[in-house]
Amino acid sequence: MMGWRSVPIATGTVDVPVPAWLQWAVSIGYCVMEMKQISSGKLRAIGYDARTRRLRVQFDDGSALEYDGVGAEIWRRLSTAASPWSIYRDNVDEEFTARRVTTADSAAESKKNPLDDLFG
Repeated sequence: MMGWRSVPIATGTVDVPVPAWLQWAVSIGYCVMEMKQISSGKLRAIGYDARTRRLRVQFDDGSALEYDGVGAEIWRRLSTAASPWSIYRDNVDEEFTARRVTTADSAAESKKNPLDDLFG
């Protein structure tokens, strides 16, 4: 079953179809967000869910952290900064409590056999 959701765009709003599985995932608190790929300090990707005010950052080692209660202004500054790593350290890491999350990349990395690096 498909539902509909109004999404803001530059000229107003548009109604888009939303699959039932996505509606269910959001209703139980599952955070679906688009990640923006970056390369700044140890940061490799950042994402923000304005509805839940949740920020997710992914690091060069594949680990990821989420921060709740992050305002849209901090996201705007982080996502548009010439040096996102500095904004992250000064305005997010020092001000908000982090929660470690698993990502597909870090889960795959943790299941990797360490001998593969030696013997290919």
